[in-house]
Amino acid sequence: MHTEVTLRSCLGSLSRVAYSGVVTRLVDFDAYSATSTPRLLFDEGPRLYGQRYTPINGPKAIYGAEGADLAEAEFAGKGISAVRPTRGATRIQLHLEVTLQAVLDLGDPRVRRQVATSLEELRGPWRGVLDLTGVMPPTWALGNAVYESERFEAIRYPSAQVERRYCLVIFTEHLAKGSSIRAVGQSQDLETIAGSFILKP
Repeated sequence: MHTEVTLRSCLGSLSRVAYSGVVTRLVDFDAYSATSTPRLLFDEGPRLYGQRYTPINGPKAIYGAEGADLAEAEFAGKGISAVRPTRGATRIQLHLEVTLQAVLDLGDPRVRRQVATSLEELRGPWRGVLDLTGVMPPTWALGNAVYESERFEAIRYPSAQVERRYCLVIFTEHLAKGSSIRAVGQSQDLETIAGSFILKP
């Protein structure tokens, strides 16, 4: 992958694509209920603990997977066929209706070539890399550069668990006019039960 400085330069010429669909998010109930005001669309977890494209103390973000089965696999850190229910664990499964105007789509081979990366690099390990090597993992460098460019609301990226499947990380502070993230469900009391369930700029 390009260095962070070069990434910042090349991001100005990369295509931005619209995105509309439903992604699934799994949330550990203990983590959800630990906040003083529980919110379904809590977006500070990644900056507190780090995630694949967001380092600790990085941007606020919401992660989701294109499919409930993929969300389970990503949450478990295993392929879909290996996922088994965890006894005693309570999780909240959220379906998020997403409308975005400007997404960096790493599912496009042309985009990967422009940022000088590969599927192997994007799907590679990120946890503990900084501590072990003293170097930021490539996905953190890319996520930082994308966020700081202020050109993109989200990154669509390849799943590390299942080939040819994709996930989304949304930078909530960069939502554009007309974009939104909405938790969808059958409960008419969703807002009163869970706090804020829609994010708009």
